[in-house]
Amino acid sequence: MVDPQLQGSHWLKARFNGVKHSSLVVLHQLDPTFVSQLSDAVESGETVLVENVDNHLHPAIMPLVQRSIKLKGKAGNQYVRVGDQEVVFHSKFQLFLHTKMSNPHFAPEVFADCAIVNFTLTEGGLEEQLLALVMKEELPELAERRAQLTFQQNSFRVQIKEFEDEILEKLTAVNILAIS
Repeated sequence: MVDPQLQGSHWLKARFNGVKHSSLVVLHQLDPTFVSQLSDAVESGETVLVENVDNHLHPAIMPLVQRSIKLKGKAGNQYVRVGDQEVVFHSKFQLFLHTKMSNPHFAPEVFADCAIVNFTLTEGGLEEQLLALVMKEELPELAERRAQLTFQQNSFRVQIKEFEDEILEKLTAVNILAIS
């Protein structure tokens, strides 16, 4: 997560603090207990936010980023190496990496293995946020209506995508029957 203004970090913390049965573990790479806290979170299936990552990732993170999960034993338990030990990999474990740098220079494999979300502000985005704040303060009912319409618009986009997928599926089925 590229987040110079810390908006994404605040959003992530608010999102996980409000969810029942969910916790967000916030770690820093320079913390002496970083590896042990990370391995505990992997085993217990917690969500981890590693804050203020610079251009170099801690070596203990790389197997998690690369999803180097190994199956062991007859039961097929999943293990991953964190630091110098292998720990049981819990399927609910999530990892978020956060950097304040607006243009980070990570290794190419990091960019290939991660989904990068850029929270850097643009002039248009900032203008829209400020307008929304003013509207919320001056005309709260209009701001609420705008939020409802935005939600409705997004749900319509999801429905359109579902309809398109259904149409393509039916066309494919018809083509397969026509060829047979």
